[in-house]
Amino acid sequence: MPEAGAIVGGKYEIVGVVGKGGMGVVFEATHRKISKRVALKMLRPHVRDDPETLARFEREARAAGQLRSVNIARVLDVETQGSELPYIVMEFLEGRDLEDEVAELGMLPITDAVDYVLQACAGIHEAHSLGIIHRDLKPANLFLCRTPDGPIVKILDFGISKITTEQDSRLTATMTTMGSPIYMSPEQLRDAKDVDQRADIWGLGVILFELLTGRTPFLGNVTAVTAAIVADAPPKLSELRADIPPGLEAIVMKALAKKPETRWQDAEAFGEALAEFASPEGARRLRASLRMPISTPRSLRPAQLAAAAADAETRPSLPPTETRNAFTSAQFADAVRPRGRLLTVLTVGAAVLAVLIVVVALAARRATTRVAAAQPPPPEVTVALPAPPPPPETSAATNAIVIPTKQQTAPPPKSPAPAPKPTNKNPLHL
Repeated sequence: MPEAGAIVGGKYEIVGVVGKGGMGVVFEATHRKISKRVALKMLRPHVRDDPETLARFEREARAAGQLRSVNIARVLDVETQGSELPYIVMEFLEGRDLEDEVAELGMLPITDAVDYVLQACAGIHEAHSLGIIHRDLKPANLFLCRTPDGPIVKILDFGISKITTEQDSRLTATMTTMGSPIYMSPEQLRDAKDVDQRADIWGLGVILFELLTGRTPFLGNVTAVTAAIVADAPPKLSELRADIPPGLEAIVMKALAKKPETRWQDAEAFGEALAEFASPEGARRLRASLRMPISTPRSLRPAQLAAAAADAETRPSLPPTETRNAFTSAQFADAVRPRGRLLTVLTVGAAVLAVLIVVVALAARRATTRVAAAQPPPPEVTVALPAPPPPPETSAATNAIVIPTKQQTAPPPKSPAPAPKPTNKNPLHL
């Protein structure tokens, strides 16, 4: 194994050892080119050539490398070929796992315990959405990081995960003997190859039980624990801790139901139920994580695809290519609908006004015609003129001569003359 100062992969300088296991060692290292602090997980020499161990190692890198949740330990690089020992480069985490947390504190405060499991629900929800079943959830694989934004739980070790988009007979054949039986669901104990996401819900339920009570639901050696998980009911939380709310106890007991169909069916439903007993910040983080768009693997079963489609219809969310300021077609229709109504009202109003103007103009025209028809003929004009000198045989008296300006007889009746057309054709100027 490399020592401090050794260079791995031509770019990672070993700083020191941060953890050891039966099959590998985790080093603190520094990326020499960008001075980034990383964790380098390397297989031990005696298992380097074991096909099953190498397959598990590759699977861990492949599964975790697909995930982007803040609650998953991020894989940055991997190398399984060549003369050097296989290694995985991950983000460097500072803190301790929940197994150490329980060992030191025993029973955790209810709010803290629920908040930690809620974060695990958010991370495992993304894994399930990509067809990845962890199958080894336990407090030792939930790492509690202390950050300026508060504690963050990171899920570790996808080494025995089940990736539903792949087929690997070498690994699935050995999965029946791998894992931690005390955290395994009844169906996983029977056959690890056919489990689905509800096996991880069982694991999260056992973890929450342990965080709240300081012990797991089933105790004893491997044989006794296996038999109890398959056949016995778990003890009630209220029998081990007096301040457990009845609602929280019911949620945990449902997660530990023997039959998968009677458990919480996914991490989202389990997390939403627990949010009532979390801190406000814990509930906010969960809902923010669940609103993140997650890609759906092409090889999910038809039932899973149908469930995902139904969930997408009931939960409003923006597609990855849209922004908060972008309009959907429905939103655009809603936005322009008031303008369309206003335009319609104005058009109808203008039409009504035009009709009224025409009606008024016609009425005025008819009134003018009636007035012209009703006017009497012009009156006669009488003019007195001096008489010419009388002839000798007539008297000198003057005679009044009446000279009509027009013919004395009344003119024959005529049809009323049409009213003169107005010179201005604009009906507004009558």
